[in-house]
Amino acid sequence: AAKKHIICQKTLTLTTADAIALSKAVKKTSRVFQVAYQWQSNPLFNKIHKMINDGKCGQITHIRSNYNKNMSWRVDVDDPALERQLNWRMYREYSGGLMAELCSHHINVANWMLNATPQKVTGFGGTDYWKDGRETYDNVNTIFEYPGGIKASFQATITNAYEGVSFVIMGTEGTITIENEEGQVAHYYPEEKKLQQSLSEAESKNVDGITSATRKAWASGAGIPIEVENNTRDDFETTRAMFLDFVDCVKNNKTTRSNIDNGRNVAIAVDMANKAMRNGSIEYWKPEYNG
Repeated sequence: AAKKHIICQKTLTLTTADAIALSKAVKKTSRVFQVAYQWQSNPLFNKIHKMINDGKCGQITHIRSNYNKNMSWRVDVDDPALERQLNWRMYREYSGGLMAELCSHHINVANWMLNATPQKVTGFGGTDYWKDGRETYDNVNTIFEYPGGIKASFQATITNAYEGVSFVIMGTEGTITIENEEGQVAHYYPEEKKLQQSLSEAESKNVDGITSATRKAWASGAGIPIEVENNTRDDFETTRAMFLDFVDCVKNNKTTRSNIDNGRNVAIAVDMANKAMRNGSIEYWKPEYNG
């Protein structure tokens, strides 16, 4: 019989226990399993991943992310009996709320860039504007601490769209910013000491590769664009790249870029954040969450 390979959309599961159980079940099979975090198939994100791992930003100390929208996220329902099914994002039975639907994408990127999972999580959230019977929060603001004391903030709201979708990686030698939900653009901002070092090295070697435009950009504090040959213009292209990765892995029995491991880790992190906000607690990563 033909094997059935699997693509999982959005957050893997709603609870830590289910994430661990599903991970164990997947690993007992030879099926190709993909979690639909498209950004891992994006050429721009892969270049940034290499820059981080090559030390372009020095030692990473902080990450800051926003996923802001101004919308109710509610659809009109003619039949009240269908309310929970059609507005599933409003109810904890079906959705992990903003942490799952939006922030999970940024959590996945942070885990990937740092090659780590958060050690502890805390935060605040609430249903403070959309007083319409929903159970999930209309705003969340969480802080994750990663190994080495790296702090990462994950914020999302559906009451204000300022700053939209953005992701900032800060290190001792530079900062990388990523903007837009689709057709992302990225810039590198070297720290002053790194900037002066680069200019000194270029001058000592008589290098003309640092153009006057780049020098002016550095002098004014403007970022240096991070560019790739095939940068995606919208989410369709990134999703297509993700599906092509899935097909390639099915054909050649390989592991997908976004797989059961990172899917499990993100689902657990989302559950930790939701528990922290609901209980006013600090949630800790436990050894049994690994693998």
